[in-house]
Amino acid sequence: TGEEPYTLSIILLETLRAELASWDIKITANDLSERVLVSARRGVYNEYTLRTTPKHVVERYFEPDGEGNFRVTSEVKSLVSFGQINLSDKVQLKRVERSHIVFCRNVIIYFDDEMKQRVISAFYDNLYPKGYLLIGHSESLHNISRAFRPVHYPGAIVYRKEE
Repeated sequence: TGEEPYTLSIILLETLRAELASWDIKITANDLSERVLVSARRGVYNEYTLRTTPKHVVERYFEPDGEGNFRVTSEVKSLVSFGQINLSDKVQLKRVERSHIVFCRNVIIYFDDEMKQRVISAFYDNLYPKGYLLIGHSESLHNISRAFRPVHYPGAIVYRKEE
């Protein structure tokens, strides 16, 4: 429903600040559910959803909507686009713009091994050389793909395309 891509947008806005204009940043967020995408495009969240968001972040990147909720600002939305995609459709996957980083959190756990291999292979093909794939903490590429090199960080493993 948009929380993750908008969070990435906020992190980039906070980190790059005045330098943002010199970067070519596009956050493309995809989901199968059109209902979820409609909610994400609205970018409206209640206090409970924002309960762990620092107050200064809420004040800077969200606007009260007059109904007790908060809407992400146009500045945050400007970096994010939403689209519908079915990960089992090879044609749809090939239409996704090449990426430096792919986040696919808590999705492949629902697929059988054959589907996992197809999706991970499509992500590999999509990534630029030295690009990164990030999956959920309960997910692994073990026995799925040897194409990526795992890179270990404290509390996390990310997968890097080497070519």
